[in-house]
Amino acid sequence: MADLNKLLQDYVNLDYKDILAMAKKNLAKVHPYFCSIMKDGNGAAAGLAFMGACLASDGHFNDLEYRLMNDLFGGGASYESLRNLAQTSFNQESLDLADAIYDNCPSDLRGSLLGLALCILAVDEHITKEETAFVHKLLN
Repeated sequence: MADLNKLLQDYVNLDYKDILAMAKKNLAKVHPYFCSIMKDGNGAAAGLAFMGACLASDGHFNDLEYRLMNDLFGGGASYESLRNLAQTSFNQESLDLADAIYDNCPSDLRGSLLGLALCILAVDEHITKEETAFVHKLLN
């Protein structure tokens, strides 16, 4: 658990531009996996489900989380739409879905999927006990 807390703190200590760059890189790596788990091949639904659960894991949505998500998707997303994503993902079903997405992820992509989650969780410059529990659930 000490190693997990250190890893989480390392992400919290990153500058926004570094978090954004890492999140973009990790999203690009896992996007084909997101596409592969959807019948229609459109990875957006799987990606949004996973990222929405990350946003919702602490029950709060803020400006830094909005900025990251909006920047990840090239701008144009309204604050309200991303806040609604976080709010509708704040339930056990969404958290369990994110866990299943992680559990079924090919081992060579798990680091990138976890990295994406950590970027989303850490962008608001702190990690809550709920976020730590979310990561712990993903890893176990």
